[in-house]
Amino acid sequence: MSDFYKYRRQGLQVGVLGEEDFEKLGQVRADNPLDVANDTTWFHTDYAQQAFSWLHYQKTMFSLVPEVVMQKTGRYYFTAVATNRASGIAALGALPDTGHPSVEQGTVPIKCIDTAFEIDKKALIKDKMGESLGNLWAALKADRLEDYRDRLDAMMLADPDTVAGSSGDSHARFAGSKAWEDSALLDAGDLDFQGFDRSSATTYDAGHTKIGSTPGTDETLTAAFIEDCIQDIKSASGQRPQFFVTGFDTMSRIKRLFDDHYRMEKVNVSFSINGVSVTGQDTNWHAAAFDGVPIFENSNTQKDTISRIHACNCQNKGSEGPQLRWEVASPLEYNEFGNPVVLDAHKMKGNFSMWGEFVCTTPKSQGIILELK
Repeated sequence: MSDFYKYRRQGLQVGVLGEEDFEKLGQVRADNPLDVANDTTWFHTDYAQQAFSWLHYQKTMFSLVPEVVMQKTGRYYFTAVATNRASGIAALGALPDTGHPSVEQGTVPIKCIDTAFEIDKKALIKDKMGESLGNLWAALKADRLEDYRDRLDAMMLADPDTVAGSSGDSHARFAGSKAWEDSALLDAGDLDFQGFDRSSATTYDAGHTKIGSTPGTDETLTAAFIEDCIQDIKSASGQRPQFFVTGFDTMSRIKRLFDDHYRMEKVNVSFSINGVSVTGQDTNWHAAAFDGVPIFENSNTQKDTISRIHACNCQNKGSEGPQLRWEVASPLEYNEFGNPVVLDAHKMKGNFSMWGEFVCTTPKSQGIILELK
């Protein structure tokens, strides 16, 4: 967090971040992207810092993956494990064949995730006079921050049937395969990500992409679907999934499915800027787990008949850091502005914005199970 704001996060900030927070935390003047007249506006640094911290404690996709500072837009992508691994040699024997994982270069675009809102000056005056039911401007800011979190989460779990464009990328695109893109379910280019053409070769396939045996026909969820997903990702990347994300409906099916012959575990987890991790018994969050892999419910998970299952791995991969992460080029900002000459209206305008991109450097460590019923 210090890399983003040079500020020490002071733990979980629960509740509405209202106008009184501005008075306690102070205000800083700064340039505002809303200010087309090159004037200045209020850039609430401390409010933005606490809002960014709050985003990490909501059990969303954004809170599950680690955030890192974006250092460059070029990236190395690991597309296959090494063919020649370390081995023993006889005394004075020849060195083993050289080997290294398959690596290609890609490009990470910088996206701006933004939301703007406004309030009429008359309503703002009445609000300050105490004639409204409460602090309307503060309630509006809190509501828009909730919506910002939800839209960010929805982007990360979006269906890849439409290219990301200026929106953040989605895990389904990272977890895709040539077979999925070649099927009637998607169009050419839908699964391309960060400079890689998915339809060109299976090189960029994820560790596990489960679609229906007949694409477009949903299949009944079985234990083998989840077991195969874990095994395939382990075979392709050398690592098991770190966690699953699915909808409430599929989670209920999983619980019923395993009641008879598996015991669903309960694990304690913690959330931070470093993503989610399984911890000891002193944390407040609990999650069901299958075979040691936590499963998180998320209402933004895409559905076929029932919700899909995303298998995610954020573990470090060499010097490239977490394999699945949100790269922050410019951290969450909150700005507000009320110059009627510039806005051509008597109103106050607010804005949350963050620059960066959702990145995966090792598709082989990701997976998705879709077309379920």
